[in-house]
Amino acid sequence: MKSMLLRIVNILLIISVVLQAATIIAIKVFGIFNLPGEAHEWNGYAFGVLLIAHLVLNWPWIRMNILGRSNGK
Repeated sequence: MKSMLLRIVNILLIISVVLQAATIIAIKVFGIFNLPGEAHEWNGYAFGVLLIAHLVLNWPWIRMNILGRSNGK
């Protein structure tokens, strides 16, 4: 269950990053701001939520491999 949820969150994170890049290109290169600006802002919020979900789902791995702590400590 957790691994399936993590896969979904990771896929949505990738889509979110691509959408952020596309909206930046639309705004900076093509000078279009209305819809891309709104999409960029709302996708930024979604990205933040997805990032937090990703960290929560990966916390045991982060704790063990990055922080160097085991579950027993």
